Amino acid sequence: MAKKSGSKRPGKSPPLKVVGRNGSLRPARNKKGTNGGNPPDGSGPVDFPVVVEFVRGSPTPGPESLKHMYQCARWLARHRRECVTVVGHANDRGWTRAARALARARVAAVSDLLVLLGAKPAQLIPISAARLHSVPAGSTLGERRQHRVVVIYHHESTKTRLRSALRRATGR
Repeated sequence: MAKKSGSKRPGKSPPLKVVGRNGSLRPARNKKGTNGGNPPDGSGPVDFPVVVEFVRGSPTPGPESLKHMYQCARWLARHRRECVTVVGHANDRGWTRAARALARARVAAVSDLLVLLGAKPAQLIPISAARLHSVPAGSTLGERRQHRVVVIYHHESTKTRLRSALRRATGR
């Protein structure tokens, strides 16, 4: 009689999970080269608005946001007539000038990375007026973290705007 091996699945490792900053779980690697249904070249669909997260006091995007920025830049490279608006946010902790400078530096970093990844500079509309958020005394880490972002909004294309205006005018 042959002896059974100790594992239930011989030759296979247990499914590994990676814990994200927000506590969510994802598989450590994708099976059979799939990328969650998206092509590996970053040409999958982009869910706008794209939120790029930053750590406290830094104009460098977090590693989790780079994938979304890459997908956005690839999408902009394929759709040359489309434009996006880049809006910077920062927490105002009593130093308004520093918070505005930080938000502008974050917008500049995101814009530069999008251009380096394939977008045209004319496709990006950076908003110079930063969105500052006050920090209440008893705020949680999650409340403060949600304002350390740059948000990329997609503009409605000119053709779509003209079609909708024409439909409203003709009553269709």
